[in-house]
Amino acid sequence: MARAVIFDYYFTLAEPSGADVVGVARSLGCTASADEIEGARRAFVESRPVVPPAFNGAPPEFRTYRDEWVLTGDGIFGRLGMTGGGVAYAAQREQAHAEAELYPDSIAALDNLRAGGLKIGVLSDADAAYLCASITRHGLMFDAVVTSEDVGCYKPHRSCFEVACADLGVESQDTIFVGDTPIADIEGSRRAGLRAVWINRRQLDWPAGLVPPDMVVDSLTEFCALALADEQIGGALKQERT
Repeated sequence: MARAVIFDYYFTLAEPSGADVVGVARSLGCTASADEIEGARRAFVESRPVVPPAFNGAPPEFRTYRDEWVLTGDGIFGRLGMTGGGVAYAAQREQAHAEAELYPDSIAALDNLRAGGLKIGVLSDADAAYLCASITRHGLMFDAVVTSEDVGCYKPHRSCFEVACADLGVESQDTIFVGDTPIADIEGSRRAGLRAVWINRRQLDWPAGLVPPDMVVDSLTEFCALALADEQIGGALKQERT
């Protein structure tokens, strides 16, 4: 029987607005066309090295999201002959995440899970300041909130999941993790010993070559109904694992 549920936050419980690269460029006085700005963004993305996911061992060198966004903004707007774009881009992304809107099913699901006796936590690849701002803005209550900034590494590294379970005072095998990202959330939590539930709001196909999640739901309402029926979710997940 599950004792706790840990949620990814962004794109699982809440959705930030997308990056407005053109808007940031205009705020900096950039007169390039939208196509030229998009071309600079694409060129920067394509120039970045591909870093394979780290599940165990020494994690890659850590950089906060803010630092990453500053690097991204400088890289994009530098291609347009501008300076200072990184700080402006980072500020826009931080605001978007602090003001992320909850999905309509989030509050009721969290309330019902807590009323059902389950501990509730959040494990998010995020900086602490804007994540906590979003949680406070919506009046959400969790038994533990863990960010990548707190741990000094990103999912799917097992240490992220271990810290979250420890903060909740539960064992990994007694914990369900709900997230939207196949590798960072589902494969990462599965390898760390948690039961992995994929929330597939966009009706995507599961990536070929990855072990399927323990369970797939298209809403938190569906997940909540299963999680509160211990026999259902316990039996279903155990059957999927064997």
